[in-house]
Amino acid sequence: MANKEQNHYRKVIYDMVDSTELFNNLVKEVSAVIKNKDCITRLKSRQESYSFFLIIRVFRSNLNFKELKEILIKLKENNAYPIKYFVKKDHNGAKYHLLSFIFNNKASLYLTFNVFRLLRRKKI
Repeated sequence: MANKEQNHYRKVIYDMVDSTELFNNLVKEVSAVIKNKDCITRLKSRQESYSFFLIIRVFRSNLNFKELKEILIKLKENNAYPIKYFVKKDHNGAKYHLLSFIFNNKASLYLTFNVFRLLRRKKI
């Protein structure tokens, strides 16, 4: 994202949270009509991609960990967290697996979040 103004970043983050809710509704509607598991898995993968990249954006933003926890609660309510489907097909690299593991474990997420913020303040 080229525009790194914090207000814009916040809006993008919360828009992504809203997108996970829309995907959750879409998955429910499609599941009732279409019984193709590949279709449902693909939709869930796309939904979780929003969660994954949203968490990365939170790291780069000025949101604090309390706000991240609130976002994670919303993502969980939208069935977009923890991240299970995202790393299977489209994003199967080692870095995606590692980051998904960190993001899914709240203790490692908290530690990584704080270390990242510390390093960012020191501009390392």
